[in-house]
Amino acid sequence: MEKKHYRNKRRRFKDEYVPQGDPAALATPVERLGLRENTLAALQAGGVKTAGDLACRFARDMYKVQNIGKRNIFEMEKALAALGLAFRREEKPEEEKERKDAPRAKGEEGRKQSGRQEKQQANAQSGGGREQGRRGEKERAQNRGENRENAGRGGKKAQEMLNRELSRLYAGMTINEIIMGGKKRRPAFVPYPKEGIKQGDLLKFYRAGKWGYKDWKGNVVIQPQYDEAFPFREDRAGVEEGGLIGYIDKENNKVIECKYDCGTSFSEGLAAVSVGEKSGYIDLDGNAVTEMVFDVATPFSGGKAVVRENERWGVLDRQTLKVLWR
Repeated sequence: MEKKHYRNKRRRFKDEYVPQGDPAALATPVERLGLRENTLAALQAGGVKTAGDLACRFARDMYKVQNIGKRNIFEMEKALAALGLAFRREEKPEEEKERKDAPRAKGEEGRKQSGRQEKQQANAQSGGGREQGRRGEKERAQNRGENRENAGRGGKKAQEMLNRELSRLYAGMTINEIIMGGKKRRPAFVPYPKEGIKQGDLLKFYRAGKWGYKDWKGNVVIQPQYDEAFPFREDRAGVEEGGLIGYIDKENNKVIECKYDCGTSFSEGLAAVSVGEKSGYIDLDGNAVTEMVFDVATPFSGGKAVVRENERWGVLDRQTLKVLWR
């Protein structure tokens, strides 16, 4: 006997939420929000480009972005508040039901309206009112054309407003300065390329409010115990305890104590760390290889790292640890 398969016909409704706020504020790039380097890097890797992208989301959704924790969310809330914005407000159950039912009610009303129109057309044809039906169709076509024209003018006006605001924000800046996020902003952080999972890799996971690590087969290697955890690079991973950053090895030995306010993953044997407003570099054992003198310090790539000190940008050489100032 042939089996019948029944498909789930439950409808899905598109979330058309539009954040409230000044269009100029919503268009502000995340690079101009004054966020810490690790917060900015996590948002860029997660595809968040503007303040409007943040305002579209619930605060709880940000925990799904890799390397985002409670401290980062507090920082983003403060930055949004400075622009008169906020994360999306949590809806009450009755509000959410009303929002989801709205498209269904709209669809039912549309079907009723369509039925009334078909009935009117049938009456016009059967009663010898074909000419009147043609006039009605002509009027409806004219109305549709006017609606499309009005929508086009509205969209064009919004685009012009956005262009004017962006021109004002970036007035007098070069292309390089815009890409770097402004003359006094940190350069854009380029995340590590994603690679396939292979034998020997440890992957972070979240359970009961804490972070730990599993091996490439899914076995728990380091039990969840950290407030935040970052990917392993060069056999070291940054972890957060009590709001401070340190580094562990794959056996969960605390190689470098949690004493830094901020830190990057290791690259070419060095990591950039910050204490207060100043940054410097340490090696894999936690030994300082530069002084904490930089306002900005980025990871090494190809033997070079971009740094800033006293409003001057420069390039730090990996071998000599000397800065070539621009």
